[in-house]
Amino acid sequence: MKTVLKKLLADVERYRVIRRDLFCQHLSDSQIETLDRQLRYGTSIQTFRHACGLSLMFPRRRAIPSESSLASHVARYTFLHQETEHRRLLTKAELKTWFPALFRPGLPHGYFVDQSERRPTLGLLQVDTHLRDPRRIQAEFSDQIRKHSVAPGFQQLIEHRQFHLVLLVASSAKANAINALSLKLECPGVQCEAVAVPILFDMQFGRTTQRTLPDVVGL
Repeated sequence: MKTVLKKLLADVERYRVIRRDLFCQHLSDSQIETLDRQLRYGTSIQTFRHACGLSLMFPRRRAIPSESSLASHVARYTFLHQETEHRRLLTKAELKTWFPALFRPGLPHGYFVDQSERRPTLGLLQVDTHLRDPRRIQAEFSDQIRKHSVAPGFQQLIEHRQFHLVLLVASSAKANAINALSLKLECPGVQCEAVAVPILFDMQFGRTTQRTLPDVVGL
């Protein structure tokens, strides 16, 4: 059985940035105490507190990512780990091993497996960190659908409704606006969904701003 530290090291390698609260949510107090002690004297992982209040962990040998990149990593980790244990981001090596017909150089980062249903699904997870207009996002969804519907290996997944596109956005209003658009015109077999991840708002604007700005579509 993996120790907690080994699991953390594996997760940091997979996700690059880890939310301490979500990683520790199922650990006992004694396990957390042991982990904190190991991190205090270890050399592999560094921890810092973001301005939004989150404690984040990432490889010590790397520089802190840019704010935009940091927000993307944290939003992905939140979506994949909050309220579920059935989603996992795939490394390129895993994608090549498990889906050899799909793998090719140049594939975007962000494919994940969702095993919450009877039949596992493959998804592509993207993050809206540039406050794009919903209509522009609709066009980008359509472009991704076209690319995947003709890419070798994806047709069978699409036929069995086992492939979907997920975009993480900062507010429920924007997610609702995007989901109200016609996102399946290019290929009805591809599921498309915008999901609100509030921590993305917190990381981009800070907690103090959140109290004054409304939940508007543009965010």
